[in-house]
Amino acid sequence: MVFAYNHGPFIERALQSVLAQRTTFPIALRIHDDVSTDDTAKVIERTLRESTVPWTVTRPEENQFSQGLGFYHRFVAGSTAPFVAILDGDDFWLDEEKLQRQCEALQGSPSAALCHHPVLEFIDDALQPTDWPPTPFRTEVLPGSELSALNPIATTSVMLRRSCFPDSMPPGFERLEIADYPLWAFTTAGHDILYLDRPMSAYRMHHSSVYAALPQRKRALREFAARLYITENIGAPWRPAWREGLLAAIDYCLGETARQADLAAALRADRDRLIDELAAETAHAEQVDDERAEAVAERDRLRDSTSWRITAPLRAVGRFRGGPRGD
Repeated sequence: MVFAYNHGPFIERALQSVLAQRTTFPIALRIHDDVSTDDTAKVIERTLRESTVPWTVTRPEENQFSQGLGFYHRFVAGSTAPFVAILDGDDFWLDEEKLQRQCEALQGSPSAALCHHPVLEFIDDALQPTDWPPTPFRTEVLPGSELSALNPIATTSVMLRRSCFPDSMPPGFERLEIADYPLWAFTTAGHDILYLDRPMSAYRMHHSSVYAALPQRKRALREFAARLYITENIGAPWRPAWREGLLAAIDYCLGETARQADLAAALRADRDRLIDELAAETAHAEQVDDERAEAVAERDRLRDSTSWRITAPLRAVGRFRGGPRGD
């Protein structure tokens, strides 16, 4: 399935890379066009007009991304295929046997819920190798709980087993700003992750890429929110690993040896700001208490004064007549 939004300049190559797949099994193509405002719809129709691969396009009346990430889960969950491969409309697959290789791997490993592989970056019309995923995650089989350390899975590389994909997500998913990490976490909980050491897709780097254009600090905060959501909602057997992973990620960013020093400084600034705000609120509360205590002392001093005692009969008459009280 392909997710598209204003991918007019790129969507044809993405779709052609799907149509080029050579498999021993039938495939079908489902596209979610999130109310693109450019010519994405026209390019899709033109590219697939004579396709022999069955295809459908979903176009909601309103942009779904602006309303939360629930649509992403619902679209994948709506698939009836035993295996689902995901592709963003601005990326593309490189290997014509990608689907065949991943399907065979999953069929040969019933305990595996997801299969992924390394990707190449596509920058200025050139493919560039990357060092992602990190070496420890370039392992043929890993338990799903290893995702608690980090998310090494590129969306454009994924094929998942539909029976392992959650039919629903815990409340709060739609408010997150990262969809893939929680989805992979819940899909692979209690299952294995397969890795094929063969780059079979490309991730396009361009100025209109929403996530890639974000500052590092915002990306980290989005990841922390996703990690917290997973930790609070994942099954009890895997919760300790995710809690440990969350704390380790925070410590990493705050540590003196963090590679992203600017992020660490920003997090410290946020922490210091909260501490200062709390201190200011505490000081204000103490000032109010001090002023109240001074007022009470002044009242007591007046009550003990000669003038207070001399005017006591007049205040008593006022109370007897229903006048205002003076104490």
